[in-house]
Amino acid sequence: MSDKNTLIESAAELEDIQMQIVELLDSAMAIIRKTDIPQIATRAQSYWCAHIKIALFNNSGYLGRSMCTFEDTIQEIYSQIEKLDAKDDQ
Repeated sequence: MSDKNTLIESAAELEDIQMQIVELLDSAMAIIRKTDIPQIATRAQSYWCAHIKIALFNNSGYLGRSMCTFEDTIQEIYSQIEKLDAKDDQ
């Protein structure tokens, strides 16, 4: 198992990547909206954009959930950190 500092750094890096993905997704949707073709924007928002958001977060605002989200992975790492903390406290 990795040491605590590696786990903390990994979780922080993953959170940064998660936010970058959200920013890029928002940028992509803004570009699509600039086409001024509503059905393209609606379809993108309803399908691939929704799939990406559902894969990123537990509370994506969409109906449905991924079996293991990006957020779940980050939380698993934090759980390992907590286990190491508890072990250190003993």
